[in-house]
Amino acid sequence: MSDPFDGYERLRARGRVAYLEERQMWSVTGFAEASECLRHHDAFSSAIGAGGSGLGDSMIFRDPPEHTRLRGVVSKAFTPRAIAELEDRITEIALGFLDRIGDEPFDLVTEFAIPFPITVIAEMLGVDPADRLDFRRWSSAIVGRTFMDPVQLRHEFGDYFGRVLDERRREPRDDLISGLVAANEHDDMTQTELMDAVALLLVAGNETTTNLVSLATLQFARFRDQREIVLGDPSRLTNAIEEVLRYDGPVHMIPPRMVQQETRLGDATIPAGGFVFVHIGAANRDPEQFERPSEFDVRRANAASHIGFGAGIHFCLGAPLARLEGRVAMNALLEKFPNYELAKPDEPPAFQPNMFLRTLERLELLPLES
Repeated sequence: MSDPFDGYERLRARGRVAYLEERQMWSVTGFAEASECLRHHDAFSSAIGAGGSGLGDSMIFRDPPEHTRLRGVVSKAFTPRAIAELEDRITEIALGFLDRIGDEPFDLVTEFAIPFPITVIAEMLGVDPADRLDFRRWSSAIVGRTFMDPVQLRHEFGDYFGRVLDERRREPRDDLISGLVAANEHDDMTQTELMDAVALLLVAGNETTTNLVSLATLQFARFRDQREIVLGDPSRLTNAIEEVLRYDGPVHMIPPRMVQQETRLGDATIPAGGFVFVHIGAANRDPEQFERPSEFDVRRANAASHIGFGAGIHFCLGAPLARLEGRVAMNALLEKFPNYELAKPDEPPAFQPNMFLRTLERLELLPLES
């Protein structure tokens, strides 16, 4: 888990689209093939159920027309324009956390990368500050960062946000949940679907950013020459974030897609009913798409062509927020600690054993200002 890229290359050597008999699944590691699979929802269905993910039957596990109906409501309340208007407040939140850090070594994950996006999405949703510890606990359980009984998780989460949704119907506020209620004026979504949408927004606007900030900090520590490029020209930070998403992004695999009818993908013919796993982390290092794919290069011209946020109708709704928070967080970190170093450079980074999300458990830094 700490370094899966050799494994990805071994998979690709078996075929850019390969059947893994030992897993009874199809593995997709080629960029073009992964992009095709993600974009053709009619052939590769997402409607396989959420299992124990905690996301219920949210839109990521639906096909059209249900997906169209659900995403249509949520997208009205979660627009890129509305997110862009939050930049000043997001910057204030980031600086607030960094200002608490002294001159002793600190864990970036627990002291910044986790609480920063939690605070942002909690404010956006309109969560009471006193309840944010529960908010963080539920978010961690939904993505498997920590364990929580699925029945208890659904009960606690549903009870809390059920009350909040009812409150916003009676007394709307200037927050995302009120926006969801307003966008659902024609009752296109049931109460359960609204709560599933809130759970998805919680993950989309939180866990992805936690991983993005952690991973960006790690790469800038590993590749000091690339950090110097950004410090010398901060306008390159936007592309640098895209390169982080390509090189080793927050999401390495998505839930499986099921083939609806016999389908040709790349050089393979996949029978109906076959399960396809798209290895985003492998596709984003495909040498047919990216020159020198194993090099981290903040000046890479096509860095933004990655599929770190998916593609097609399931393209991540939280992508604009994650990109904005990633840029703001790294800008704030580099301004405050431009010369930070890894506190334990000889120790390999500690990653959680999660095939889907690229999650650092901790990242200890020396906060050097100059």
